Amino acid sequence: MLPRVRWHRPRAAAKLAAPSRRREPLDNISHTLAGVLLGECLARMRGGAMPLQPRRTLVVVLAAVGSNLPDLDLLDSGWHDRLDYLLHHRGYSHSVVAAALAGALLAVLARGWLHWRGHRPNARDWGVIGAIALLGPLLHLALDYGNSYGVHPWWPLDNRWRYGDSLFIVEPWLWLAGTPLLATLRSRSARTLLALALGAIVLAAAASGLARPAV
Repeated sequence: MLPRVRWHRPRAAAKLAAPSRRREPLDNISHTLAGVLLGECLARMRGGAMPLQPRRTLVVVLAAVGSNLPDLDLLDSGWHDRLDYLLHHRGYSHSVVAAALAGALLAVLARGWLHWRGHRPNARDWGVIGAIALLGPLLHLALDYGNSYGVHPWWPLDNRWRYGDSLFIVEPWLWLAGTPLLATLRSRSARTLLALALGAIVLAAAASGLARPAV
């Protein structure tokens, strides 16, 4: 079991120190759009044995999923009090070690999908697939590093926070700039998956209180 930091603190101090989880800003829309852009860039590389369209679909979906995988630590947030949540979110899962493990998992899933679909990728195809499987989670870390919350990229060797303090956690301008990517995707399945993912994220944001109408 991974070690957790335990703080001895008065209950009142904990309430003051930890804002409500319902107002915790989480912007996976920007992560998804950035992942799709990365996937589109790598998917256009030619020279592999796979047909271009199936490879494009696989690479874009891998990039979109990989760019969100580090936030799976949110599934663990309900088991701890609010201050522990603030301490550990973007902790273990937002490290280079975890990104490498996530990339390996994505590569295994991609191999299973390719076998199921009967594709025979060559070394160049695998180079693109392996690169996108690793770069997706690393891109997530890079974007999260850019805001004031920061990440623990070198855990477990170094448990200090690193942050660039240059981006807000929720960036609507990135949404506006990235959403037109939907129209550039040639794969209908990729467009559908991305549209569904963005819709689910918007609904989740509204349900959590992140997106509230102005009054």
